[in-house]
Amino acid sequence: ELLTPRRALTLLVGPRSETRLEAPLQERWYGTPYNLQPVAHEALTRLAEAAPHPDLRLPPPNPYVPDSFQLLEPPPPPAA
Repeated sequence: ELLTPRRALTLLVGPRSETRLEAPLQERWYGTPYNLQPVAHEALTRLAEAAPHPDLRLPPPNPYVPDSFQLLEPPPPPAA
């Protein structure tokens, strides 16, 4: 319920010739030009009402991600 178009931060990255957007603001450290603007209400409504794409699904489980985070006892010190 929190993952909605109204709560999303949408980034459009590309050359001005393709985005057709002006970038009047400038980032403080690197001087990168950028722009901030709200998404139109109509677009947000269309996105919120859109049906999920049928080919989108969760990936298979990753076998390398542990499912137990219990700490193991350290091995006993070697006998002297």
